[in-house]
Amino acid sequence: MRRVSDSLLGPDAPRKVTRGDDAKADCKTRRSAIPARDRKAWEMYQALSGSRTNELSLSTLVRFARERVSVLRSAKTIRPLTDAILRTAKCLGARALSEGDSLTLKRVLADLARRYPLEVRRVHPLQQMHIAKLGKLCSDIEDRGALCHALRQTLLLWALGHDGLLRSGEICSHLQVKDFQWFPPNKVMLTLERDKTSKGRPRSIPLMYYGVYSAYHVLERSLRDRGIEDDPEALVFPCLRRDRRTGAYLPQLAKGLSLNTRACRKLIKMACTAIGLDECKYSGHSLRAGGCTDLFERGVDPLHIKRMGRWSSDCYEIYCRDLQQRTMEREVASAWRLE
Repeated sequence: MRRVSDSLLGPDAPRKVTRGDDAKADCKTRRSAIPARDRKAWEMYQALSGSRTNELSLSTLVRFARERVSVLRSAKTIRPLTDAILRTAKCLGARALSEGDSLTLKRVLADLARRYPLEVRRVHPLQQMHIAKLGKLCSDIEDRGALCHALRQTLLLWALGHDGLLRSGEICSHLQVKDFQWFPPNKVMLTLERDKTSKGRPRSIPLMYYGVYSAYHVLERSLRDRGIEDDPEALVFPCLRRDRRTGAYLPQLAKGLSLNTRACRKLIKMACTAIGLDECKYSGHSLRAGGCTDLFERGVDPLHIKRMGRWSSDCYEIYCRDLQQRTMEREVASAWRLE
């Protein structure tokens, strides 16, 4: 029987929707609902299987997990990737794995986790000796008349984060001059409107003067040099932009933008490289870790350190593990030393 074309029926005639059209529209809707991260994992799985169909295979999943582990040398991301593939297959309407295949896959992932244990990477602390080294570098550059804004701001960032045990998010929390209350000659109080554990209550952090590289002295000098000590709305850490012509980093004062955490980490790594440290071992949390380590080394009561750092648990003790190990080795060597 000859099919009558749509042109003969007219433009207003209802179009017959076939089952194939429904399936395509349904598949397109399902794909749009898949998160980008899960879609990327599914594309990696399909590239390994060599098939563009929405089918799951236990052998391909096992091969995918083993190849990713051999490349990354770690089983940290294998289970999340496998879960993403299973979620995507379910969203696309693929046939799920049987109960036996699911148990086999779990055993394979558990075996990979045992063979490639997760390595916990802790950042190294930035202590007072590192701040002093950076301060001397700033002085040398200033004597030559070429002190850039980035290095000066990084010195303040290091001193403030170290003495106040600040997280990188707290450093970049739009700090203004009015957040600092001065008590000459040796104390300034920093008020944080919000932090990780305050639950909406402001926190006061004392910053004491102990030398030329203390946060008290560096902050006072920085505000005086910039001429903003009497401007309560001025940003302590303005956003920086790189001048293409000179290569110098200049603050974007007109836009009123504060330094973000990504730029904070870049400044820390740049300064670490400048003083001869491996930037891969240091990050935004190194300042908090360094301040806590210095307090432990000077015999401060751990309860005072916990309150100063605004910890709600005992996780602050991880910062003194290396110190406790060195102290134990020194005391054991001293105890067994022959007179």
